[in-house]
Amino acid sequence: MRYGHILSLTLAFCVPAIAGTATARAQAKPETVARQWLAAFNAGDMAKAGALNSPSGTSIIDEFAPYTWTGAKAFSDWAADFGADAKARGITDPTVVLAAPIVQNLTATQAYLIFPAVYTYKQKGVAMRETARHAIVLRKEGSDWKVAAWTWTGTVPKPAKPAS
Repeated sequence: MRYGHILSLTLAFCVPAIAGTATARAQAKPETVARQWLAAFNAGDMAKAGALNSPSGTSIIDEFAPYTWTGAKAFSDWAADFGADAKARGITDPTVVLAAPIVQNLTATQAYLIFPAVYTYKQKGVAMRETARHAIVLRKEGSDWKVAAWTWTGTVPKPAKPAS
Protein backbone atom coordinates (compact mmCIF):
# COMPACT_ATOMS: atom_id res chain seq x y z
CA MET A 1 0.00 0.00 0.00
CA ARG A 2 2.82 2.39 0.82
CA TYR A 3 4.37 1.87 -2.64
CA GLY A 4 1.03 2.55 -4.31
CA HIS A 5 0.81 5.86 -2.45
CA ILE A 6 4.34 6.83 -3.50
CA LEU A 7 3.59 5.92 -7.12
CA SER A 8 0.40 8.02 -7.03
CA LEU A 9 2.27 11.03 -5.64
CA THR A 10 5.05 10.62 -8.18
CA LEU A 11 2.59 10.54 -11.07
CA ALA A 12 0.63 13.46 -9.64
CA PHE A 13 3.75 15.66 -9.71
CA CYS A 14 5.61 14.34 -12.77
CA VAL A 15 2.87 14.04 -15.38
CA PRO A 16 1.82 17.73 -15.22
CA ALA A 17 5.48 18.79 -15.36
CA ILE A 18 6.14 16.66 -18.46
CA ALA A 19 2.91 17.83 -20.12
CA GLY A 20 3.75 21.44 -19.27
CA THR A 21 7.15 21.11 -20.94
CA ALA A 22 5.60 19.73 -24.12
CA THR A 23 3.00 22.51 -24.15
CA ALA A 24 5.63 25.21 -23.63
CA ARG A 25 7.70 23.77 -26.48
CA ALA A 26 4.69 23.67 -28.82
CA GLN A 27 3.60 27.19 -27.90
CA ALA A 28 6.88 29.11 -28.29
CA LYS A 29 6.38 32.85 -28.44
CA PRO A 30 6.42 34.46 -31.90
CA GLU A 31 9.53 36.48 -30.97
CA THR A 32 11.33 33.27 -30.02
CA VAL A 33 10.50 31.70 -33.38
CA ALA A 34 11.61 34.85 -35.23
CA ARG A 35 14.94 34.73 -33.38
CA GLN A 36 15.35 30.98 -34.06
CA TRP A 37 14.72 31.66 -37.73
CA LEU A 38 17.37 34.38 -37.78
CA ALA A 39 19.85 32.27 -35.78
CA ALA A 40 19.51 29.55 -38.43
CA PHE A 41 20.18 32.14 -41.17
CA ASN A 42 23.21 33.47 -39.28
CA ALA A 43 24.54 29.92 -38.95
CA GLY A 44 24.07 29.39 -42.69
CA ASP A 45 21.49 26.69 -42.01
CA MET A 46 18.96 27.60 -44.69
CA ALA A 47 17.20 24.23 -44.31
CA LYS A 48 16.45 24.96 -40.65
CA ALA A 49 15.43 28.56 -41.41
CA GLY A 50 13.24 27.31 -44.26
CA ALA A 51 11.49 24.83 -41.96
CA LEU A 52 10.32 27.74 -39.79
CA ASN A 53 8.51 29.31 -42.75
CA SER A 54 4.86 28.61 -43.43
CA PRO A 55 4.51 25.58 -45.71
CA SER A 56 1.47 27.27 -47.26
CA GLY A 57 3.68 30.09 -48.48
CA THR A 58 5.69 33.12 -47.49
CA SER A 59 5.96 36.66 -48.80
CA ILE A 60 9.36 38.37 -48.73
CA ILE A 61 10.54 41.88 -49.63
CA ASP A 62 14.29 42.53 -49.59
CA GLU A 63 16.75 45.03 -51.00
CA PHE A 64 18.24 43.03 -53.88
CA ALA A 65 16.67 41.98 -57.18
CA PRO A 66 14.10 40.70 -57.84
CA TYR A 67 13.02 42.38 -54.51
CA THR A 68 9.92 40.22 -53.93
CA TRP A 69 9.37 36.49 -53.45
CA THR A 70 6.01 34.86 -52.78
CA GLY A 71 4.52 31.41 -52.44
CA ALA A 72 5.51 28.01 -51.10
CA LYS A 73 9.04 28.29 -52.58
CA ALA A 74 9.58 31.94 -51.61
CA PHE A 75 12.18 31.25 -48.94
CA SER A 76 14.22 28.78 -50.99
CA ASP A 77 14.07 31.12 -54.01
CA TRP A 78 15.09 34.07 -51.82
CA ALA A 79 17.97 32.04 -50.32
CA ALA A 80 19.26 31.15 -53.80
CA ASP A 81 19.00 34.78 -54.95
CA PHE A 82 20.66 35.99 -51.72
CA GLY A 83 23.56 33.60 -52.32
CA ALA A 84 23.93 34.66 -55.96
CA ASP A 85 23.79 38.37 -55.06
CA ALA A 86 26.34 37.92 -52.28
CA LYS A 87 28.69 36.06 -54.61
CA ALA A 88 28.36 38.68 -57.36
CA ARG A 89 29.05 41.52 -54.91
CA GLY A 90 31.84 39.77 -52.99
CA ILE A 91 29.85 39.55 -49.75
CA THR A 92 30.97 37.11 -47.06
CA ASP A 93 30.26 36.56 -43.36
CA PRO A 94 26.68 37.91 -43.32
CA THR A 95 25.20 38.30 -39.85
CA VAL A 96 22.03 40.01 -38.66
CA VAL A 97 21.52 41.05 -35.03
CA LEU A 98 18.07 41.99 -33.80
CA ALA A 99 17.45 44.35 -30.90
CA ALA A 100 14.32 44.11 -28.76
CA PRO A 101 11.16 44.46 -30.85
CA ILE A 102 9.79 48.00 -31.05
CA VAL A 103 6.36 46.78 -32.23
CA GLN A 104 4.58 43.61 -31.12
CA ASN A 105 1.00 43.29 -32.35
CA LEU A 106 -0.23 39.86 -31.29
CA THR A 107 -3.46 37.90 -31.54
CA ALA A 108 -4.02 34.26 -30.68
CA THR A 109 -3.09 33.22 -34.23
CA GLN A 110 -1.10 36.09 -35.76
CA ALA A 111 1.87 38.22 -34.85
CA TYR A 112 3.43 41.32 -36.40
CA LEU A 113 6.86 42.23 -35.03
CA ILE A 114 9.26 45.02 -35.96
CA PHE A 115 12.87 44.80 -34.83
CA PRO A 116 15.69 47.32 -35.13
CA ALA A 117 18.42 45.33 -36.85
CA VAL A 118 22.08 45.56 -37.80
CA TYR A 119 23.45 43.64 -40.78
CA THR A 120 27.21 43.20 -40.82
CA TYR A 121 29.27 41.51 -43.49
CA LYS A 122 32.48 41.80 -45.45
CA GLN A 123 32.39 43.11 -48.99
CA LYS A 124 35.55 42.25 -50.88
CA GLY A 125 37.26 42.03 -47.49
CA VAL A 126 35.96 45.37 -46.14
CA ALA A 127 33.81 45.18 -43.01
CA MET A 128 30.41 46.74 -43.69
CA ARG A 129 27.47 47.71 -41.47
CA GLU A 130 23.85 48.45 -42.33
CA THR A 131 21.15 49.49 -39.88
CA ALA A 132 17.60 48.48 -40.70
CA ARG A 133 14.12 47.58 -39.55
CA HIS A 134 13.08 43.96 -39.91
CA ALA A 135 9.32 43.36 -39.90
CA ILE A 136 8.19 39.75 -39.50
CA VAL A 137 4.67 38.34 -39.65
CA LEU A 138 4.06 34.96 -38.03
CA ARG A 139 0.98 32.80 -38.21
CA LYS A 140 -0.07 30.02 -35.85
CA GLU A 141 -0.30 26.79 -37.83
CA GLY A 142 -1.44 23.96 -35.62
CA SER A 143 0.51 24.44 -32.41
CA ASP A 144 3.51 26.12 -34.09
CA TRP A 145 4.26 29.68 -35.10
CA LYS A 146 5.51 29.92 -38.69
CA VAL A 147 6.97 32.85 -40.61
CA ALA A 148 4.31 34.01 -43.07
CA ALA A 149 6.00 37.19 -44.33
CA TRP A 150 8.92 39.49 -43.73
CA THR A 151 10.48 42.61 -45.07
CA TRP A 152 13.90 44.17 -44.71
CA THR A 153 14.07 47.96 -44.75
CA GLY A 154 17.73 48.85 -44.71
CA THR A 155 19.80 51.97 -45.02
CA VAL A 156 22.83 52.57 -47.22
CA PRO A 157 25.60 50.27 -45.91
CA LYS A 158 28.75 51.95 -44.65
CA PRO A 159 32.18 50.68 -43.79
CA ALA A 160 32.16 49.49 -40.19
CA LYS A 161 34.24 51.44 -37.74
CA PRO A 162 37.08 49.39 -36.28
CA ALA A 163 36.55 48.27 -32.68
CA SER A 164 38.58 50.38 -30.27
